[in-house]
Amino acid sequence: MKKLLLASFAVILIASMSSAVYLSPAITPQKGKWGVSLAWASTSNYGNYPDLKFDGMVASVKYDINDKVGLSFTYGQPNPNGSALTYTISGGGTYLGTRLTYNFLNEFDGKTPVSLAGFISGTMIGGSIDFKNSTTGVLPNMNSGASLSSYTGGVVVSKLISMFIPYAVISYGSNSLSLDNTAVVGALPGSSTALNMSIGTGIAFHEKVALFLEYESSSISTGGASYTSPTVGALIGIGLN
Repeated sequence: MKKLLLASFAVILIASMSSAVYLSPAITPQKGKWGVSLAWASTSNYGNYPDLKFDGMVASVKYDINDKVGLSFTYGQPNPNGSALTYTISGGGTYLGTRLTYNFLNEFDGKTPVSLAGFISGTMIGGSIDFKNSTTGVLPNMNSGASLSSYTGGVVVSKLISMFIPYAVISYGSNSLSLDNTAVVGALPGSSTALNMSIGTGIAFHEKVALFLEYESSSISTGGASYTSPTVGALIGIGLN
């Protein structure tokens, strides 16, 4: 029973990596434009474990192929920390991702009151997790390397109001997990799905510099378990041309 519980927990933990460093700035593509961004995000209440959270830093480069299509590449380092069951959890990983965005509606052409875009993204994450037992004789200390592939699609709607860009996002994703230490999980590698809903706002300090603040609620289902986990994040974006 303890093995199965730990297996379910491990799947939940790794599956959350993809959403823990996810932020969706609502910027309309402009042909030939380059931009860079740096984001921080923190997710709490993993698998209904109140003392377990996930923090991550992400750097991105974005290029607008034309006035409708944008492409971005992302690198990050997500890190779990906290406690669950009788374990203190720590670890880290490398996050590599790409996203393709298509703009359906553009408020700046004067035909619609809001902007609407759709996106698809793919993510690969590799890392390790340490399970350090805090209660002698209950469960042994464990470690496992892990890799995760994640695919997400969604839509974002935004509206420019003075220097502010309020926006909302809904997305759905699937994750496929591989763990290299079966003694840790006591089960085969698992998978999960996530329904994410976000609200946020951009604050344009300059035509090429903006700060984005976001709150996301993710409903994650995996291995017969489901839970809701909140994420808060901040991103600074800079236009290069």
